[in-house]
Amino acid sequence: MTRLNIERARIDVYYGRTDNTTGYKEYSCVVMQTAETSIKYYDDIYEPHSGCNYKILCEVPMNELGRLCADAGVAKPCVVGWVPSPLKERVLRYWKEKSNGTTMCW
Repeated sequence: MTRLNIERARIDVYYGRTDNTTGYKEYSCVVMQTAETSIKYYDDIYEPHSGCNYKILCEVPMNELGRLCADAGVAKPCVVGWVPSPLKERVLRYWKEKSNGTTMCW
């Protein structure tokens, strides 16, 4: 991955494949720092295409995603892509709660 242009970067929420295990497909929301308008990756979000620059800050565990969706009053995403409000705000709040002031939340 090439360097992220911090001046243009934003914090955003994306729904995509988070596990590339053969025969198992896990999808969830991730909080990322990026300036990209379109995210392109290979088998999972942790393997970006060359030139697609982003940094994963937090992954919402699959077992937490349903609760966050319920809190936001929306259904679980069914399409890969940027997550709209109100789920976006709920995921960002989850990240802030879990990160305790640090960037990463794992």
